[in-house]
Amino acid sequence: MDIYGLMKISLELLNSASNIEQIVTQAMAESVAQAIDKAGLYGKGDKEPLGIIRVEGINKIESVEAVETSKYIPFVRGIGSITKANGEPNTISYNSDIDTELNLLTDTTGQPLNAPEVVKKLDKKLSNNIKDKQALIFDKNSIVMGLQNRIAIDTSKSLGFKDGSVYLRIYAMLDFAVLK
Repeated sequence: MDIYGLMKISLELLNSASNIEQIVTQAMAESVAQAIDKAGLYGKGDKEPLGIIRVEGINKIESVEAVETSKYIPFVRGIGSITKANGEPNTISYNSDIDTELNLLTDTTGQPLNAPEVVKKLDKKLSNNIKDKQALIFDKNSIVMGLQNRIAIDTSKSLGFKDGSVYLRIYAMLDFAVLK
């Protein structure tokens, strides 16, 4: 998978803002991270990696109930499905909406509901690239990303010669693999 990004900024801004390099670098890094995250999750496998969700043979647990009703049951079943297949889940990932719903769960006395121990042991990673009503439970050592070259940034003042701008291009070449 090749990732490309293009940013245009004014030459005046480039020369007058003392922290512009840090701001631009952060913005480009976040953009590349978003593209990698989306492709790693849902890539179709054509000109992008096959996303984890699309890999055949991974365990999938479906729950038709909302988090308020099902509570942690689908998560515990997902963990059980992985351990039954001799895997060792160590990470759980879902979006901020699910995180909010889980944090709002209460017991019968109105007290916050604690997650089961098997769920608490997992390293939690939030990603708003994960679709609503989906969560991933996995062994982070079972997914690899290969980077063909370092993420590179090129600059060009000649493209913006007429309007006093500078173009910055960022690119990376990478791929994903699910090991088990």
